[in-house]
Amino acid sequence: MNIADSIAVSANVSLKNSMTGSEMVEIFHAGDIPAQYIANIGVMFAEVHTDRLASLFAESNISFDEAQRLYEAISDFYHTPRMEKFLYGNMGKTA
Repeated sequence: MNIADSIAVSANVSLKNSMTGSEMVEIFHAGDIPAQYIANIGVMFAEVHTDRLASLFAESNISFDEAQRLYEAISDFYHTPRMEKFLYGNMGKTA
């Protein structure tokens, strides 16, 4: 199983709509989250370890700008200090 698919499995747990790893990568590149996957993307940011996301970004050519755009589009409910540090470094969230 590739990293995108394994992260998608983590993001799909307990949710009605399941996205695939390919769909997740497409969402990052498109910069727009389809309504049915907002919770999946939120769970991914809240629960998936930053090391796994770093691997996904490297393997799938996802930039931090793309990741930040999605992170800023989800509810603050899914935001965590760990993810803020990962995505924004010591600057914290700027949006």
